[in-house]
Amino acid sequence: MTARSEADLKTQFSDNTSGAIGADDHEDFIDTLFQARTIKAHGNQFARETGAGRPTPVFIGASEGLQMDIGDEAYYHITLPEEIDPTKDIIVYVDWVPWSTESGKTVTWELSYLAMGSDGIQINTVDAKLSAVDEAVPSTQYEDTSTAFTIPAAHLSDGDHELKIRVDRIASTSDPATSPAIHHVYADIEVKWPGAT
Repeated sequence: MTARSEADLKTQFSDNTSGAIGADDHEDFIDTLFQARTIKAHGNQFARETGAGRPTPVFIGASEGLQMDIGDEAYYHITLPEEIDPTKDIIVYVDWVPWSTESGKTVTWELSYLAMGSDGIQINTVDAKLSAVDEAVPSTQYEDTSTAFTIPAAHLSDGDHELKIRVDRIASTSDPATSPAIHHVYADIEVKWPGAT
């Protein structure tokens, strides 16, 4: 099948469906359909079992997480969709909660990542490190909080099929006495329409 631009595919789809619904609704239908191109991919969570940098496994209601002291690290693997658009940034979200009730506290996270495609990539390196410095810690214990990191499209390629992530907790300006816990990591990923260039 010959690859075609998204604009060509949109035009063809519009032509083929114009008689299926009323003319007044057709344009809105096409625009809405072709805007829905972002999917969520969820990360599998791993941690060191022994040694320095090992976070503490914790359980929060119906959730599980990793309580992160300063210097601790957590690892995640996200499978990328085959139709990923490598010209678009990926937004990674680290969801975490405070483990105590304190006011005026901050936390700093560092995210390292490696986008992988074909064999032959050395996995003992990373594409880059991103930092979220002095994120405000909610004063309500266990309040869900999300920190976003942008992975630039410049580090993505056609054929990338997985994203390896490491999250470290770094000392901040006013760290809480009780360490916060990460309970979820996921990514917003833009995809191409099948057959589009």
